[in-house]
Amino acid sequence: MKLPIILGLLTASITASFAQPFRDTAVLQLADTKVLTAETSQAQHLNLNPFLVKDKEFDFGALLKEINFVPLETTAQSRLGQIRKVVTTAEHIYIMDDLDEWGIAIFTRQGKFVKRIPNGKKPEQLYRLYDIDFNTQTNELIAYKHSFLLIFDKEGNFLRFKYLPIGFLNMAATPDGYVLKSLVGQNTNLGDKSNYRLQFINKDLKLNAVALPDKESKAFSAKSYLYRVADLVKITAEISDTIYQYNPKDNKLAAEFILDYDHKLPHSYIYGKDFSVFENAIRNHNYNYCIGDYIETTYHNVFFISNKIGNVVVYRDKHSGNMVGGGIAQSKQGLPFLAFPDSFYDDQLIKYYYPRENDYEVLKEMPFLSEANKKKSESFKKGDNPILIYYTLNKF
Repeated sequence: MKLPIILGLLTASITASFAQPFRDTAVLQLADTKVLTAETSQAQHLNLNPFLVKDKEFDFGALLKEINFVPLETTAQSRLGQIRKVVTTAEHIYIMDDLDEWGIAIFTRQGKFVKRIPNGKKPEQLYRLYDIDFNTQTNELIAYKHSFLLIFDKEGNFLRFKYLPIGFLNMAATPDGYVLKSLVGQNTNLGDKSNYRLQFINKDLKLNAVALPDKESKAFSAKSYLYRVADLVKITAEISDTIYQYNPKDNKLAAEFILDYDHKLPHSYIYGKDFSVFENAIRNHNYNYCIGDYIETTYHNVFFISNKIGNVVVYRDKHSGNMVGGGIAQSKQGLPFLAFPDSFYDDQLIKYYYPRENDYEVLKEMPFLSEANKKKSESFKKGDNPILIYYTLNKF
């Protein structure tokens, strides 16, 4: 159970980094800030109990439709640290990694290195980077470094920056501004608006609305809570069983899914005195909980549930509503580890894979892989940059 400890310490570090006061809060126009209430009456309740059976196996290989390897070019300049986030567009792949206290590397869709945005304390450089996103309306890469938004063109050339009198963990660009996900209570300068998970700001940084009131969580957290799917923003939260949907066109926030299952972690352990209350609960009891991870493609939803035994993944076909999943993925096609994806793009899931010396000898025997992918695997070498595996699923 090392992961909860690491993530718990990370959350504590982030909270401390936001403890300093912000200036120039007048731009937020707090007197006009509204509270956006989430509609819950139309939420779909999903029963995940059938997939939480101990040692539950499922045939993930039957879901696989198509696979494409994208090796990320490895040079002295393109070397990556641990990947924290991948944003894919029609032309580029933007990777946020933990190299040099978190940075951004840009590759083409074929994996050819374009550039790394410099780290440093100049306005156009990265320092204390928290999140990235791509604005498809303006073709601009957005980076949030405390306390600034940096705007780059699609090739990573610096355009401008904006000072932000508010702190947050994640952001999602919308046509008229940004949806922000913060830690409850981290923005004390917001007064009675500080105890909300979500903030909605326009392009001029006016705080139009806040939403999802909560108390300060002492549990560990996921890496991301905001997921842009077409024109919608999908939203999760720390140790929450609800997935929300925000539509910027009509400014509506609604609960889309509520995950139902037995032996849920009681909220008293989430809002305890400190992190040890939560840690002891998940170590000593077989509670089920969702830390906030979620993935959605054009055709599928992917839900993740954790307990002290391990992790469970559940796939849902959007059209049929059918679900499959479990904690142990089987695949006659090979590559069963793809059952636990790391990211997504349109109708594709993405897995980060770190190559090994003997990969080709194994992969060349897999009839499911195309000859082009087998050819790519000939050059896989241990120590090289990760391979991004893009893959689609069958409808079921």
